[in-house]
Amino acid sequence: MTFRIVICILIFCSSGSISAQQVSREDNITSYYDSLFQTNKYLLNGKLHQTRYPRGSGHPYFGDFSWMSGIISINEVRIPYHAIRYDLLSDDLLIQHFSVTGSHIIIVNKDIVGEFMLGDHKFYLLESQPGADYNFESGFYESVYRSNTEIWIKWNKFFSERSSGSGEYKQTRNVFIKNGNHFYKITNRKSLLLALQDREEDIKVYLSQHGITVSRAGIDQLISLVRYYDDDH
Repeated sequence: MTFRIVICILIFCSSGSISAQQVSREDNITSYYDSLFQTNKYLLNGKLHQTRYPRGSGHPYFGDFSWMSGIISINEVRIPYHAIRYDLLSDDLLIQHFSVTGSHIIIVNKDIVGEFMLGDHKFYLLESQPGADYNFESGFYESVYRSNTEIWIKWNKFFSERSSGSGEYKQTRNVFIKNGNHFYKITNRKSLLLALQDREEDIKVYLSQHGITVSRAGIDQLISLVRYYDDDH
């Protein structure tokens, strides 16, 4: 009975005419549903996601709790999708998939994701940097500035547990400047001057003139600074 109802709904929702024979077999319903709603098979090639701390205050996702529309690049093919989340706790890209069995949250296979966009935010999968003097792990990094020099942000969330599974999600960020082939983690004035060492004196003057404290600098301030570095470089 359930399958008959589903079949009737699918036939009603279809924009084209379909014969009953096309959806007569139960094992074809799922694939027919996916074709109606244009679900890409590569996006579904992943594990089901479960929230690790369901009793926590806040959420583990980038931006808002609500699902966001965006674009996922799979094997260099750009795929628009209507329900995406980026889990900062696990560094996983998630999609919400509706099927005849209900709504499912799927972890997109990271091995085939080159990049993705959530609104105006663009993320790339970067590899780890062996031998670096800081912990640069492979994962998704947001690109906020790309010219001769680049600025990347690694967003993270961790769960501050109190008792019996309750607690709070807290967000952190790590900022990296790529100059040449080297990534520099920017934590203070010293690390910034190291990243831009060939114009160290100019950068010192810029910081002083604009009243910038590197450890508390906003992203827009860092972008303006690095753009100044690139313009006269």
